[in-house]
Amino acid sequence: MKKNYNNNFYNQNYNNCYYDNNNNNNNLNLDIISKILFILFCFFMVFLIYDFAIIYKNVKKDNNIERNRCMEEYKANKCDIMKVDDGPIVNEFCMEKLKCISEHTVYFHIVLIKYIRSFFYNAFKGNSIINVSLFSIVIIFIVKMLF
Repeated sequence: MKKNYNNNFYNQNYNNCYYDNNNNNNNLNLDIISKILFILFCFFMVFLIYDFAIIYKNVKKDNNIERNRCMEEYKANKCDIMKVDDGPIVNEFCMEKLKCISEHTVYFHIVLIKYIRSFFYNAFKGNSIINVSLFSIVIIFIVKMLF
């Protein structure tokens, strides 16, 4: 059994439909702008990560030099086998070297927090309220475009 479709119904609906090309162009332009902003945001994040990696490497290298110097002095004076009876001057020296070793230990999260703090401090240093509000609006716009 063959079904009969009413072709007039379909043709009538197609004739009443129209496309708003201007609206589609606006959406296309907005999509292109959002993709460009997303790519720029990704490049900016890659740059920040690369910059942080260089800074972390330099801080770690500088602190390891000082930490190794303190460690050698600590071991050279045999502070690891010292006793309380060895005298206050020797104990004070050994405590100072232990403090030096602990102060020059590099922790990733501490360097990251200092990096983020210095980034925001330098970004807003000497800026007026207009610059801060403009920066905030751009950040909100980027977050809205991404999500």
